[in-house]
Amino acid sequence: MENLFIIIPARLNSTRLSNKVLEKINGKSLVQHVWERMKHFPNVLIATDTEQVVKEVRKFKGNVFLTKENHINGTERCNEVVEKLNLKEDDIVINVQSDELNIQSAWIKNIYTELSKSKKEIIATVTTNLGIQTKKFWKDYNNDPSNVQVLLDVNNFAKNFKRSNSNVYESLSYYNYLEKKKLKVDHHIGIYGYMANTLKKVSKLKITNREKLEKLEQLRWLENNFKIKCIRSKDSHFGFSINTKEDLERVRKQNIL
Repeated sequence: MENLFIIIPARLNSTRLSNKVLEKINGKSLVQHVWERMKHFPNVLIATDTEQVVKEVRKFKGNVFLTKENHINGTERCNEVVEKLNLKEDDIVINVQSDELNIQSAWIKNIYTELSKSKKEIIATVTTNLGIQTKKFWKDYNNDPSNVQVLLDVNNFAKNFKRSNSNVYESLSYYNYLEKKKLKVDHHIGIYGYMANTLKKVSKLKITNREKLEKLEQLRWLENNFKIKCIRSKDSHFGFSINTKEDLERVRKQNIL
């Protein structure tokens, strides 16, 4: 796995929870928790836009890159690191969100295996089967815009993404389309793998109309005809990312680690 590079983009001023990557849980910052789950892999790097995060990463002896401040998303930040490192076109880069507290090693291994096997210009991500859940689960799930659903075809390639509380695609016969094609809906976990050359290409794409509607960058890739392979997780981990103050307090109270 020497050609694997895990990049953790860690922007300080998040829209919904400012300074969240430095927030402490059990005495450690959020970005440290994510790094510690990944540090046994080769070439784990943290990409940030501020000296505050650089200082924090150096405290726990992580590898850190100070990037430009004007990147609009983690993909662009990852690509700056790739360009600085002058990676080979077929090196594998996995973008791990700095708020993905429940990141699993198996997800990384599965993405690496998929990209190594395919050798094609695809993006790989992870999903979990929503399965049979309680009414309370669905109420909470659908009321949280942080939850993202993905529509899968028979080969587990993504056909569409939507936030769980969005009705945007209802007007486009989203559910009728699903029923006719007998496609699957999973919960999406926001980590992405690409060959370095593919990352360079997608990081330069312009924002698209569907992305504006849902505020989901991966829709930009679909609209530009990039294929997104979804690896359906077989374990019980649903994923848990920190997006709001309520998420942070829940983790602290329930000790979700």
